[in-house]
Amino acid sequence: MTDSRYKEKKLLNLLICLESLDLYNEDNKNKYMNQELENIKELIYSYKKNTYCNQNKSNYNNPQQLMLLNIIHEIISRKDVQHKIVRILNNYYLIKESSSNNENELSFITYQYLNRFIYKYQNRYYHDAKYQNHNKKVKHQEILGIGILNLYLLYKSLSQENTYFLYQYLTT
Repeated sequence: MTDSRYKEKKLLNLLICLESLDLYNEDNKNKYMNQELENIKELIYSYKKNTYCNQNKSNYNNPQQLMLLNIIHEIISRKDVQHKIVRILNNYYLIKESSSNNENELSFITYQYLNRFIYKYQNRYYHDAKYQNHNKKVKHQEILGIGILNLYLLYKSLSQENTYFLYQYLTT
């Protein structure tokens, strides 16, 4: 896999992770379905579309990518999103550290996130010809690991309180 395709895959995995958190249907009281989040969702999809259309260009030095990183940071900086990320990570690691290691004991929010991530990941990579050979035999546990790793990266970027951590991850 080429370096630029690997970097593109990192960003797409972060976007899949963010989408899997189900930010758009979270809470009627907070009115998540506001125009701001819809615009962010449109920007994310337009970035994905432009990335696929302009495969030969370097996507890691353009202003759109930096703007997208800033938007991702704004989304995950919200207290309720931070709380959701921490709850999912804590629950997942508590279950994995326990002797039972049973996925049936996951909390509903963790179970939902992991199922959404698996579905979106498989949907994205199993039907894309340029990734088909590389990801054809990705196992269920590997996809779970990718989902948790990307959620941890979002959490880690929160502790850094800036977008530099994500930028550094995506460009190295």
